[in-house]
Amino acid sequence: MRVEQVKKSATRPAGLNFAVIGQIKLAGVRKDVIRLDNSTHQGRGETHIHFLDREKPKARNRVEYVADICDPWQAADHVEAYLRRHYAWLIEGEENAR
Repeated sequence: MRVEQVKKSATRPAGLNFAVIGQIKLAGVRKDVIRLDNSTHQGRGETHIHFLDREKPKARNRVEYVADICDPWQAADHVEAYLRRHYAWLIEGEENAR
């Protein structure tokens, strides 16, 4: 998680810039699979998700905007939920989801 304090604004109501990256570990190698941040992207300063685990480059470059996430703790909860939904079979202590 990266967090930087900035001046509060309409696009930064909590006064924070943040990025949360979700990773998995396969064969001993860490791989980024999702990044949720509120940096300016495509001219928009809204919170958005990068799905880095998509196979096709076009799908990896697509972002999904999420207006209801405005702080890094909400972002971390969202990333954790995504990892549990899509990679539960890798999370220690989870039942095998496959």
